[in-house]
Amino acid sequence: MVANLPLVRDPEALRPHTHRPELKPKPGDPIMYRRSLVRGRRTRPAHRARRAPVLLILIALAMVCSLAAPSVPPANVPLPTTDGGVPWSPDDVGPASPGPDLNASSDDISPSDSAPGQGQSITVSLTVRNTGDEHAYNVTVDLYDGDDATGILIASFHIDNASSGSSTALNTVWTAVLGSHDLTMYLDVDDNVTEDSEVNNEASSTVAVSGVPDVGLVKGAFLISTNQVGSVTLTADGINTGNATASGYRVGFYEGDPDSGGSLIGNMDLSDIPAGERATATTTFTALEAEYHLYARLEKTDPLDPAGNHKVDRKVWFNGAIVSRAGPDHVVMAGQNVTFNGSGSWSVDGAITNYTWNFGDSTTGYGATVTHNYTNPGTSARILNVRLTVRDGSGRSTSDTAKVYVNPTGT
Repeated sequence: MVANLPLVRDPEALRPHTHRPELKPKPGDPIMYRRSLVRGRRTRPAHRARRAPVLLILIALAMVCSLAAPSVPPANVPLPTTDGGVPWSPDDVGPASPGPDLNASSDDISPSDSAPGQGQSITVSLTVRNTGDEHAYNVTVDLYDGDDATGILIASFHIDNASSGSSTALNTVWTAVLGSHDLTMYLDVDDNVTEDSEVNNEASSTVAVSGVPDVGLVKGAFLISTNQVGSVTLTADGINTGNATASGYRVGFYEGDPDSGGSLIGNMDLSDIPAGERATATTTFTALEAEYHLYARLEKTDPLDPAGNHKVDRKVWFNGAIVSRAGPDHVVMAGQNVTFNGSGSWSVDGAITNYTWNFGDSTTGYGATVTHNYTNPGTSARILNVRLTVRDGSGRSTSDTAKVYVNPTGT
């Protein structure tokens, strides 16, 4: 019969105990070592330092593996393509093929004006590059407005020798036409040069040609407010027959031809003139009793206007409040009657009350119409001044003169 043994809950209690000396920290021990003793385990302070070389080796191996692994592009990101549109691959990179290599790009087509106006002549400069390691001979270059199938040939060039690494400059003049134009350059049109690839033998550059104004003065619209002395207003109309808005114009008003020393009366800036419309300029001056030869001249500042300066003119006699008209000059024989008519005289009051004629031979006459006989001319012809003085009901008076040429009898 087995004796009742006490129940042992901890199997370790059945194992023989070995002597474990009690470990206590000493005042000179490092702090990490002392902490390990408190936790019941021995730890060296440099235990992590031993792991550092191992970690560095593992990191280096990971980097080598990543470099050796093929690169996978991110999702939804297209691969770059060659000039021909074929997806690029690392195998495409390599030393340049021997032989000539003609190159053209949009930067090699340079118009002298990037935004010319319709009808403007501009210079188009081309640059032909040979980036290969051999010369290119007998190179034909064509420049088209559009493409070579449906476009218009602007110019054709011939290069005898485009040496390796060279850039050849070509120039031509093109008259701009309204609209958008693709100026296209084609290299080696006659296919005289053998190249591994000709995808870079064509390039184009877009030029936008704008409309231009065409401004002139309307002759029938050069108006004079009155032919009376005093304040007079002059009016002139500018018209734009071009296809773009005109700006920067004015009208100058002159007494006499402005291109021959005429005197400036006044000027006025014109407002912007849309295509097909008019703008009006006016000025005011004080007219004296005299004949004026008046001019209106369009003075432009817009360099795109092909019309240049334009002018219109009118002659006008400005009358005073009372005007005397002695009539035309006369040629008579001695003893012959001559009739003078002053009925062209007038007054703002509406009536001339007195006509007095001085016939130039110390005799006088009265009335709107008079007849006189020059009886004693002498032996030679005489020139006499006949003066008509008129007076109106307000007491205003003025005079006018006519000439009489009196020849002796028998001449």
